[in-house]
Amino acid sequence: MAIQIKDFKEIDPNFTVVDLLHQRSLTQPDTIAFTFLEDGETQESTLTYQQLVKRSCAIASQLQALNLNGERALLLYPPGLDYLTAFFGCLYAGVVAVPAYPPLNQRKTPRISAITKDAQPSIALTTTAMLPTLQSIFAQAANLENLQWLTTDDIAPDLEDAWQQTHINADTLAFLQYTSGSTGTPKGVMLSHGNLLHNAAMTYQIMEHSPSSKFVSWLPVYHDMGLIGGILQPLYGGFPCILMSPTAFLQRPYRWLQAISHYRGTTSGSPNFAYELCIQKITPEQKETLDLSSWSVAFNGAEPIRQDTLERFAEAFAECGFRREAFYPCYGMAEATLMISGGIKKAVPPCITVVKSALSRNRVVEANTDSEDIQSFVSCGQTLPQQQIAIANPETLTPCQPDEVGEIWVSGPSVGQGYWHRQQETEQIFHAYLQGIGVSTTLGPFLRTGDLGFLHNGELFITGRAKDLIIIRGRNLYPQDIELTTERSHSSLRLSSCAAFAVEVAHEERLVVVQELEFRAKPNFEEVTAAIRQAVAEVHEVQVYAVVLIKPGSIPKTSSGKIQRRATKANFLATKLEVISQSILDSADDLEKKTNLSREAIMATAPETRLPLLISYLQKLIAQILKIEVSQVKPEQPLNSLGLDSLIVFDLKNRIQVDFWVAISVEDFFQDASVVLLAMQILSQLTITKSSEPLLQPISRNQELPLCLSQERLWFLNQLEPNNPFYNVPIAIRLTGKLHQATLEQSLNEVVQRHEALRTSFVSVKGRPVQVITPSVKLTLPVLELPEATVAEALCFATEFAQKPFDLSQSPLLRVQLLYLKPEEHILLLTMHHIIADGWSIGILIQELAEIYQAISHDLPSLLPKLPIQYADFADWQRKWLQGEILHTQLDYWKQQLSGNLSVLQLTTDRPRPAIQTFTGKKQFLAFPKALSEAVKELNQREGVTQFMTLIAVFKTLLYCYTNQQEILVGSPVAGRTRAETQGIIGFFINTLVLRTNLSGNPTFRALLGRVREVALGAYAHQELPFEKLVEELQPERDLSHNPLFQVMFILQNAPIPSIELPELTLHPLEVDSGTSKFDLKFSIWESTEGFNGSLEYKTDLFDDKTIGRMIVHFEILLRNVVEQPDIRLNELAEIIVTSDREQQQIKEKELEFTSLEKLKLTKRKVIS
Repeated sequence: MAIQIKDFKEIDPNFTVVDLLHQRSLTQPDTIAFTFLEDGETQESTLTYQQLVKRSCAIASQLQALNLNGERALLLYPPGLDYLTAFFGCLYAGVVAVPAYPPLNQRKTPRISAITKDAQPSIALTTTAMLPTLQSIFAQAANLENLQWLTTDDIAPDLEDAWQQTHINADTLAFLQYTSGSTGTPKGVMLSHGNLLHNAAMTYQIMEHSPSSKFVSWLPVYHDMGLIGGILQPLYGGFPCILMSPTAFLQRPYRWLQAISHYRGTTSGSPNFAYELCIQKITPEQKETLDLSSWSVAFNGAEPIRQDTLERFAEAFAECGFRREAFYPCYGMAEATLMISGGIKKAVPPCITVVKSALSRNRVVEANTDSEDIQSFVSCGQTLPQQQIAIANPETLTPCQPDEVGEIWVSGPSVGQGYWHRQQETEQIFHAYLQGIGVSTTLGPFLRTGDLGFLHNGELFITGRAKDLIIIRGRNLYPQDIELTTERSHSSLRLSSCAAFAVEVAHEERLVVVQELEFRAKPNFEEVTAAIRQAVAEVHEVQVYAVVLIKPGSIPKTSSGKIQRRATKANFLATKLEVISQSILDSADDLEKKTNLSREAIMATAPETRLPLLISYLQKLIAQILKIEVSQVKPEQPLNSLGLDSLIVFDLKNRIQVDFWVAISVEDFFQDASVVLLAMQILSQLTITKSSEPLLQPISRNQELPLCLSQERLWFLNQLEPNNPFYNVPIAIRLTGKLHQATLEQSLNEVVQRHEALRTSFVSVKGRPVQVITPSVKLTLPVLELPEATVAEALCFATEFAQKPFDLSQSPLLRVQLLYLKPEEHILLLTMHHIIADGWSIGILIQELAEIYQAISHDLPSLLPKLPIQYADFADWQRKWLQGEILHTQLDYWKQQLSGNLSVLQLTTDRPRPAIQTFTGKKQFLAFPKALSEAVKELNQREGVTQFMTLIAVFKTLLYCYTNQQEILVGSPVAGRTRAETQGIIGFFINTLVLRTNLSGNPTFRALLGRVREVALGAYAHQELPFEKLVEELQPERDLSHNPLFQVMFILQNAPIPSIELPELTLHPLEVDSGTSKFDLKFSIWESTEGFNGSLEYKTDLFDDKTIGRMIVHFEILLRNVVEQPDIRLNELAEIIVTSDREQQQIKEKELEFTSLEKLKLTKRKVIS
């Protein structure tokens, strides 16, 4: 049973915080208790214990004179010591303090208004400097205009003598800690003197504080961590505390560590993000001034604790005397006063690594760190003395087993009295009782934390949160507050139709706001987005990472109309929202810069002529790439209206890079960019200093040549399972006409000699793979005669040929075979290992093979230009370029996109899924008519989307019809040739993007198309991260029965390999069924002169031929319907599929019935005769 208890002697029931402070003033009157650094660096003011008592008593006397005993007082103070005297003044007067952050403008009043409405304070305390501003703001706000005010910084000191001791004890309510709440239902935790003293005593004990300790804090004092940890703990221990404002720290993180160094602080801490900020922002020069050797308790709490952060901080500041064992991870919450658990001082925090797949089933199984299926957690220590922690099943309310994850429940003297005036919620949260076998049904009451975790060897590990509370940089933010602010920020936003939640981005929590637009509203989306960001920043002082505007009526709600935040978050992460507009902040664009004479020529002209020159150049360039007249490219026209697709965009992007040494984001081409806007963007970059990124140029071959990241992954997979054909890339070329076999063989060898990748093998050096380029390779072209075979029969042989494995240590990793069918009909078979080539490479090979064949046939030299680089040069460049900020930017995007639970596609199969995949596969080919491909083009142009976006949206709709899953992940390849130098190189450049789409809310196809578009654009902009690196970083749950991250692949061959006609010979590429399938399904499609052609590859372990044939029919049905009715909803499309199957079944039944009747008639005639 997962329960942990510790005992400790009872706190004196008559002892209060007032008694504690009074005692300090008697025994340590002149000891400086608190020092405030106004700008975080210079000493501004101090308070001794005696001064603190005197000022607090003076304030208390004023409150007593107003007869406010037992009433609430709102505390609205800037960072500083005035807040402390006001807080303790309330305690001395028996007034319940209500700390809050003071609003500095009208837009920040909703939270204060909510707190005021709930707490019903009789008075508000502030400073003389803040009073005019606050009164002006409050006068305009509902239920705040009649609030009574008292300034405390101008109260005469001699009024302390008028204070009269009040009758309070440990059970007396000390203050309300407001952790959350919207205007209608705020929640204030009721904390008594006994709660505060017990938590302080326990913290003092487990952190091993002493009178010689020194506390340094920048944490906000209206927050539980800053007030109870940073103010009451030093008071309880009788040791000094040095304070600075949160703003001072955030503006310059160095100030925090500088204060610890200067004042010889022993105890200080923060949420995890602050340690990250120090790692990023404190310079080597600043480190040289720091001495952190006195820092013995570096607590870390209030948000998820990351082992990686602890390790990097310890490493970064070891030179400053920081010791790893000083880290003190802890766990707490306002409802339990503050601390719930903490570690052992001077001990490295324990960490446990568990099997991730087991954790998803709420089981804790320790794992070997060599495994990929792992997740690590840092311990948050052990329970406080005289406290009980239980891990309970949140549904059954029974104790969990020791190796089981459940909700964390806490019982003890630190647990607060409940929520102010929220009896029902108090009963639910503060008065929970454990049920079940072996445990008395009266065991309790417990506080339900809403957090998930487990106990292991007495240590508490937090695995996640089960509640809607948003914790950003250690601050508790409740979504209701943010949602209210959001919906009031602009008139076009629908009320009660907003969801706020946090997602993890780059190791920290970031805020996302999803908001419905009002019906028939057609606002400027940028204006609305800016209004939301500004309002939330002003009111809550937190940045909105993502603003998502969605269709009215589409946000997930309960049957009673309550917002389902978790469902909305899941849909956001899965890109299933009906997005109308979306704005996600990005840390940096992955811009590449390159220079040539064109840049210099532009800069050599007069400034006033540069923009017109650029506009004219871009018009011509775009017209050339799109193969249209220059007059059709209007300077102000959005480029996406010209029918751009991703291939054209990358071509245009590369040309701009080469000519001007500037980079334009892929997204810019799709987001209504015009020629003028592009020209202005280019011009703005021309004056920027060129970046220091590594040049993509030839490198010396007299060194070990590394593999690119994608190659390295394939090499390791091959080591795990050698002699497999899964990564063979086959192609067949039908040769019609007069063929000279010797010339063909010679042409193949020239192509091999031209491209190093075709002469490359891979060997291990000290356990790591390196490329070995063979100077020369001689291919022979064996001929197999199949004089009676058809093309289809020959392709069956091609399947067998494609399944022969390669030895990666032996070059060439290319195999050829010529099939003779007739004197003027042959089929050339080629199979390459994926580690040296991709689909684009096949096109290069066939094109160059044809050109060289033609040249040799006429005794002419090849006119192919010299290659600027070879693949090994790219691999070396990628290793040097894809690191640091560029790598982190790419990783951060994908970690955010693929965070949370990634749903496995639940397709109905014809047979049970094998426990271990065999990858045995087959293909069915498809063809759709020209009229349908033309209709798709028209839809694309109307909707401002690419052909890829439309076709994959239909494919995902098909999967939705089969599974009814609200989130669908599909893999899709991109060429990966974002540098101009790579366009003509044979090699493994292709990359796989994981496209996660949200299909919830029964959207129209048009709305789904918008969601798919947004996801695709984000993916295109972050396509540089190799899929293999993404898998390595995400470490998805491993299951040998299916692929990680996604189980189906969608491929649009938007650069299909064309047929090539030579004077005597035509080369026509044919698709080969490799006999394998790495995915459950792989849908490939391309446009031809006849319409759409393609194939559906599938695992024969799972599906029958008939099932796959039906899928192809269903895809065509869906495609026809969406081009005719883009506003049709997904459930209607699903019904069309069901109806189609029903009609087909009825036809079959009628055919069967007709056949049976005919047989019966025949039988009767035979009997009669």
